[in-house]
Amino acid sequence: MFDATDNREEIKEDFKRLVKTYNPSTLLLLTSRNKKHYLDSLTNDFLEEGYKLDIDNTNRLLYNQPLTSINKLRNELSQSYPEIKPLSRATSWSDPSFTGVTITKNQTELNLSASKPIENLSIYSPPIKVISEIKLNENQKKASNYSETPSVVIGPAGCGKSIVIAEKIYSTVIAHNYSKQLKILVTTFNKSLIIQLRDWLIQLFDKNEISVTTHRLVSYFRFKDSNVSNITLLHFDILPMRLGNVPFYGLVSDSNNDAIMTKCIEEIKLENKIANTAYDTILNLDFLNEEYHRVIYGLQVGLKEGEDKYYSITRIGRGNNPSMPKNGMRRKLVFACLKKYAKHLYNNNVPHFTIRRQRLLVELNSNPSRSKYDYLFVDEFQDCTRADFQIFNMLLSNPDHFTIAGDLAQAVHIGKAARIPRFENMARRQFHRLEGSYRLPVRISEAIQPISEAIKLSFNNIDGVGVITPFKGSPPGARPIVVFDQTLEGIAKKIKEIFGAYNIYDLDRVTILEKDNDLAYALNNLGLRSEADTILRLKGLEKRCVIWSTRANIEYEK
Repeated sequence: MFDATDNREEIKEDFKRLVKTYNPSTLLLLTSRNKKHYLDSLTNDFLEEGYKLDIDNTNRLLYNQPLTSINKLRNELSQSYPEIKPLSRATSWSDPSFTGVTITKNQTELNLSASKPIENLSIYSPPIKVISEIKLNENQKKASNYSETPSVVIGPAGCGKSIVIAEKIYSTVIAHNYSKQLKILVTTFNKSLIIQLRDWLIQLFDKNEISVTTHRLVSYFRFKDSNVSNITLLHFDILPMRLGNVPFYGLVSDSNNDAIMTKCIEEIKLENKIANTAYDTILNLDFLNEEYHRVIYGLQVGLKEGEDKYYSITRIGRGNNPSMPKNGMRRKLVFACLKKYAKHLYNNNVPHFTIRRQRLLVELNSNPSRSKYDYLFVDEFQDCTRADFQIFNMLLSNPDHFTIAGDLAQAVHIGKAARIPRFENMARRQFHRLEGSYRLPVRISEAIQPISEAIKLSFNNIDGVGVITPFKGSPPGARPIVVFDQTLEGIAKKIKEIFGAYNIYDLDRVTILEKDNDLAYALNNLGLRSEADTILRLKGLEKRCVIWSTRANIEYEK
């Protein structure tokens, strides 16, 4: 009892309601010794309601015989690990760290129960996959209402931002009475989230009013008798090809692009007679790739005519590590390297996500009168640069019909460069702040709340940064299990055995982080569905069974 001490009053009231509902004749109440005062408070409440104290002695509630097998094991361990002094002591069922009471109901009637036995008792709010079963709180309801003003939905992981987005799309359609002329665009950086939003919308809408088609992660909702897609859902990286006719040129290969960048670095060093390591902090793959995405594209510096602008621009969110003084040699080297890199990509039609976005921006600027959307919804906006927001603005017929949801504290792709720019022709924005994480376990929320608050401070408390706070109804914590074996095959067999034991939790596969493809292959060979991925790619997604592989390198250590 009373493990989550921050919510002790709520827990006490919840427990009293359970007792009132199921009317047990006997209650055994146990807790740790340092929480006895909570237990006493609850016991007094029940004594006032017709129960009587039966046993008030923990030692009589438990066995008092010695633990023979455990003591034998402890003795063996103490021989191998003499430095662990407690192992040398025997133990028994008598445990002074716990306290408890038994209270019984005064018998005033025959105990003949005609009610059904308890089949299921939920002690937390389980994950809800059917949106109609979700009850929105007041903040969520307000955020999901149809509005004619720009809306920003802020909140930590698990607070219900995506559900609010789905509900607001629905309320917008209802406000327009399924108008055949309505055009709504929904986009996000998370591919799996696009599928989830589609499924939620299918559940919300009247089946007789819509038809849905999905092709390669793009979903089209058409209203009854409509000749156009009234709601289009697509991943942000597909926007350039679907909306701007930007050529595809094949799949993006990070390894190929890194090889091109490495060659450019070597050429720049040769041209500038750099033989030492003085510039290695800036002339490296990680820094240059980020600089291209965050600054050259993100801050719309450009490369064709942007040299002077880059030399003098304040690189928002990049800080001074590594040092990049304005108009200094370091900036000149970086710009020369990135220009050489981009020129190669453009001239050789090399597939690249940032190049595609740049081309989309050029297309939208050159064709401002193109057909636009009536409403735009963006989930996970924290990974959007200033240039991305410019694309959003140019896709809208009315800049006030713009709804975004996210949390700048989760901006792992662009870090503190993340901001929410405000367009000149946009009305005053409505901020909706959602609190509490409904899917993070209470103890996990408590553990990471301090770092969450520190991240907000590092953003100077600007709008758009949420702080994780525990929520009473969130699920219990993960069960961490350490698995060891000398061989990969042995590891796989043990994981399969554990998976089988925990299959009562409706597990369907394991997710391995980071990418340990060998382990995934070994598990698949044993008939256990497995996937290997990176934390960065799966950010924001819920997985039921996660394996953290210490064999695999972290792909994005920074």
